[in-house]
This record gives sequence, C-alpha cells and structure tokens, in this order.
Amino acid sequence: MEPIPPTSVRIRDVAAHAGVGVATVSRVLNGRAHVAEPTRLRVEAAIKELDYRPSSVARNLSLGRTLVVGVVVPFLTSPSAVERLRGVVEVLAASQYDLALIDIESEDRRRRAFDVLGRVDRVDGLLVISMIPEDEEVARLERARIPCVLVDGAHPELPHLVVDDVAGGELATQHLLDLGHRRIAFIGDKPYDPYRPGA
Repeated sequence: MEPIPPTSVRIRDVAAHAGVGVATVSRVLNGRAHVAEPTRLRVEAAIKELDYRPSSVARNLSLGRTLVVGVVVPFLTSPSAVERLRGVVEVLAASQYDLALIDIESEDRRRRAFDVLGRVDRVDGLLVISMIPEDEEVARLERARIPCVLVDGAHPELPHLVVDDVAGGELATQHLLDLGHRRIAFIGDKPYDPYRPGA
C-alpha cells in the first residue's frame, strides 16, 4: 500500500511559520504594498520552506475573478453546436481562462445550468450557444452582473450574434446560379427546437 500523502500546506500554516497573520501572507501573495521588507522576506522564506502552493481558485476569488468562462450549449451531438464550441475552445486555449461547459438535454439540466453558472463566484462571463435564455434567467445574470453573450440566439437584453440562415441560403443559391446551375432544390426539415421557440 502507498502511504497517504500529507495534508497540503494552508495559508495559516505559512502565517504561523512566518510569525505573521493570514492577511499579511495574503498581501505578500497578491503583491500588495504595506508589507515591511523584512516581513515580506520572512513570509517568502516560509512559503518556500513549506512548499506552499496557493489555491488558484481562492486567490482569484480574493481578486474578484474566477478566470473561468461558462458555456451553455444544448445537444452537444449537434454538428453546428460542436463547431461553435470548437471555436470557443481554440480561443480560450490561448488565454488564461478555463472553460466550464454544461450540455443541456432537459429542462431540469437547463435550470441547473443557470443556477450553477449564474453566480459571480463560478464564472467571469457566460456564452450561451444555440439557445435563448428565459427572462428570469436573464434577470438573474443581470443581478449577478455576469457578462453574457448569446451565440446563434437573440434576447433584447443581451448582446448576441445570430447567423442569418435565410441570407446564407440566398448566397448559396446565387453561387450555384452563377456557376450555371438552373435546377436547384433544398431537401431538409427544420426540427422543433425547444430552446429557441420561434427561431
């Protein structure tokens, strides 16, 4: 059997080791002023000796941010939703932000998504792909002051980007006409989308 690893070092352990208060250690970690140089050196030495690794979550929350972008998307098996999500992942990969993803497949899951991600201690911002939040969900986001952008969906209270499928169809048809095609047809159906009624 492998030995149980020791409990990780906490900020209060560093404070006790350096003979200072937790707030002083926090100020040193966050690079804030108002810490005397000898005290700063003592705290830094304690951090090194104890191999203290501050929780990124706790640190970010103390600075008023999470460094997480939430993404709510229905039906992860939909090719268009997957492509949009791929773009989000590529952009975030080059940033300091992590991704919190919730795939919506039921009304219960939808309510849970906005309960979980509609809090300022969970995400710094929210992308909602291919669905339109209900008015009460939008109001909750506004109360929490969480920036939210809709992709492929529109709500009058939120910034949004919507693909104009009709204009896209016209462009595709014109392209085929320009190539000399005269017998053009569209075969397909627009399935009912419970997350974008009327869209």
